[in-house]
Amino acid sequence: PADSRAVDHVADEVARAAADLSADGHGALIVLERETGLEDAAESGVMIHGDISADLIRTIFAPRTALHDGALIIRGETILAAGALLPLSETSVHAERFGTRHRAALGIAEQTDAVVIVVSEENGQISLVERSRIVRNLNEAHLARSIRHLLDPNHGRRRGAFGWRPGREPTTPSAARAPR
Repeated sequence: PADSRAVDHVADEVARAAADLSADGHGALIVLERETGLEDAAESGVMIHGDISADLIRTIFAPRTALHDGALIIRGETILAAGALLPLSETSVHAERFGTRHRAALGIAEQTDAVVIVVSEENGQISLVERSRIVRNLNEAHLARSIRHLLDPNHGRRRGAFGWRPGREPTTPSAARAPR
């Protein structure tokens, strides 16, 4: 299970960076690793192994810098690599409707369980891609909430549906009954 404090930190820093980049009209492609390892993609870029921070993310995606065009790959609370190359989605519908960043986001999300955040350079729109779904027009708060949910579905709640912790039986019969 994910550490909810770490998930909060990642969600907050990534969402803040995306909102700032959007406001500045700068594009970004941020990949959050989940179960599927992203070593191959990471090794196509420059290995960073840096602590995650909104400021570092914004610096990496500053225009006309060496790494701003590729993807940023995050593992846990660490920026693993920047300037990484991702596979492009092959779907012709995507090729017509989306630019390269969005097609790369869809490509990695189709092949792995990664969560991908895209900031459009053209219109500043923030999108989140997971599997083959794309959610567009997110603000900072909504993006942070979505990242938290995708990285830690129980987000700090470690209790079962009826209020007891998994693996432990309720101590009183009334604890197992559904609310009326």
